[in-house]
Amino acid sequence: MAGNRAAFETALKRAHSYAWEERWMKAIEQYELALAELPDDSTARSGLAFSYYKAERLREALREYRKLCESRLDDPSPRMKMAQILEEMGRPSDAAEALLGLAELYVQQEDMQGAIGAWENAARLQPANKEAHQKLAEAHSCESNPKEAAKEYLALARLCHEEGERKDAGLFCQQALSLDGGSRGARALLERLASEGDAIGETPALVMGKEELGPVDEAVRLSLSTLAEVLLGDGRLVDPSEVVARNGSDEAALDAPSDLGTVVGKAIDLHSRGIIEDALGYYEEALNRGVGRTEVVFSVGLLKKELSHFDEAVKYLQRAIDVPEYGLACRLVLGQCYWAQGRAEEALDHFIEALKIIDLASVGPEQADDLDRAYQSLSVSRWGRGEGRGSELVVHSVMELLRGSEWRDKIRKARHKLGSLVGDGVAPILPEVLDVPGGEEVVDIMVSSRQHLKRGMPFTALEECYRAIRLAPTYLPLHLRLAEIFGQQGKSAEAVDKYTAVADAYLMRDDPRTAIEVYRRALVAAPMSITIREQLIDLLVAHDELESALDEYVALGESYYRLARVDTALQKYEAALDLAKRTGAPTDWKVGMLHRVADLHMQRVHWQEAAAIYEQIMEVSPDDEQARFHLVELHYALGQEDRALRDVDALIARYGKRKEFSRIASMLKELVASNPQDISLRSRLSRFYAELGMKKEAIAELDTLGELQLEAGRRRDAKETLRTIIALEPDEKQGYTQLLRELEDSTHTA
Repeated sequence: MAGNRAAFETALKRAHSYAWEERWMKAIEQYELALAELPDDSTARSGLAFSYYKAERLREALREYRKLCESRLDDPSPRMKMAQILEEMGRPSDAAEALLGLAELYVQQEDMQGAIGAWENAARLQPANKEAHQKLAEAHSCESNPKEAAKEYLALARLCHEEGERKDAGLFCQQALSLDGGSRGARALLERLASEGDAIGETPALVMGKEELGPVDEAVRLSLSTLAEVLLGDGRLVDPSEVVARNGSDEAALDAPSDLGTVVGKAIDLHSRGIIEDALGYYEEALNRGVGRTEVVFSVGLLKKELSHFDEAVKYLQRAIDVPEYGLACRLVLGQCYWAQGRAEEALDHFIEALKIIDLASVGPEQADDLDRAYQSLSVSRWGRGEGRGSELVVHSVMELLRGSEWRDKIRKARHKLGSLVGDGVAPILPEVLDVPGGEEVVDIMVSSRQHLKRGMPFTALEECYRAIRLAPTYLPLHLRLAEIFGQQGKSAEAVDKYTAVADAYLMRDDPRTAIEVYRRALVAAPMSITIREQLIDLLVAHDELESALDEYVALGESYYRLARVDTALQKYEAALDLAKRTGAPTDWKVGMLHRVADLHMQRVHWQEAAAIYEQIMEVSPDDEQARFHLVELHYALGQEDRALRDVDALIARYGKRKEFSRIASMLKELVASNPQDISLRSRLSRFYAELGMKKEAIAELDTLGELQLEAGRRRDAKETLRTIIALEPDEKQGYTQLLRELEDSTHTA
């Protein structure tokens, strides 16, 4: 039997309110009342489960989340909460089981990253769970993460070895080595298995070489192959199009002895075999003999860095940094050189530039400008300048991100995740996440919180946000997400408070550009917030974004006007005009602002002030017809009829030249309506009608005009008006003729 919908909605509304106020016991009471009416409502049950959890009633929360799993088969959120609660209750094996089920749901939804996260948590809670490690190994292999897959196969090998399953252990070791030939753990376990006398197959030969940063390794290969092609081609080691500064002249290099090619060839061979010192000697000999190719200069800088000759390495790398093919590698190696010397700020500058090159190359042109501005703000805000461990975290993160041949896949995945955060206020860039402890997990949480919001699950989204903040309390985009959640729930005051706090934090980090964007988001949540808009204006002016400040001044003035604070609105408009003088704002903008000011003066019946503003408009924009018309009205209001008529005649001439007769008629009719006793206006309107052949309208106006002239004692003008009426052949012609005769007779008698 259906419950009482009205009672349900009342209880649900109260429950939500109590939950926002964190009055969990009251919230539980109301959610239970709501469910008593409609037991199948998942929104109420989700709120009840969350409230039980926050009230630390974990058994009841677990019960409700289980019910949600049954009713919302495709929703991973309740399964995630079940696992969390089971872990908090000290039941790790049950939590791991729940996570395995969650992972399978993610797989069905083709969310491999979600599945990997669930399997990783299951393996963390239950390290001996082979299923979790097996699934992780397969997933990482499919996702082109060979090193991560190798780690999981090694974990499986160790578990099998502990359980006496030596053959399986050997097979898993070999799978690990096929993915990561440098896995010392896999090699050591294989050797141990061999020593134990098990036939596990031959241990593959391994090269335990040092792994370079991916972009640097690619640049080295390009350098070596380019030099080799030169030697196999025309042998010219100095090309006129070289972009790196040369040692010696072109002539000397081109006329060099033929054994110069042998010198470069030996350098290439030794470099490719890792014999660094000898290779460097040959490269330097080539430089001294006039070879100034970028490839040689870059190689010298790189090898000097490998030998810890950092100052010399910097000198050579700086010479190759502007060559596009080697710029990224040079930035990274320079960062390593400076870091090794303890010069953290210079190191971080180069790492930022390297990440910028990578990041911009990974997005389309429509995003490039926003990312470029974000990197400019990042440079200004001195990213990663924290002392000690903060800088170490950044450098370590950069190295891990770019290490190995799969670095492009890592960048692609990182950029894909960051791209899902577009709209969170600031263009997301790689360094911001690298600067955060647990950065990848934080981004994943932000993505999931947005999904919860879209599904209409604000409490879950809020909880996810708070979980991420516990991991990275200083990561400001998380706090922006909180503000967004508050705004969507209609809690504009809380949203504005949060936006303001975040903007202040960006200002403390010397990042005014981002603070400006955050203030703008705050105004979306609370468009009538005068305080926020004034803070935004101050910030825009302080950082010379004067055109934007002018627009905000206009909006601020309108806000004050809507609040009936006309005096303050005028002050803000006048402040905007003062600012416009400094910016060289366009004439159209100034004219528009002057119109606003004049209109406010007219509303306050300050005729003189309004007239003065319209005079200013006419000086700046002589063709502004609206201003001239208002001046006419004001001249009449101020008793300046002669000035008013001059402006009227000017407008009539302008409209007439353009054959805009309807505008003439509209203007004159409006002025006559405002000044019904004005003879001059009546005269012009009647003449206009007559000239256009509008006989009926002309006669009506002339009739009124004649009466006004008689009342004013202007009998001669009245007689002329009557003659004009008679010439138009009115229906009452005889009456007008009689009146004219009487006027003439009385004039003669007088």
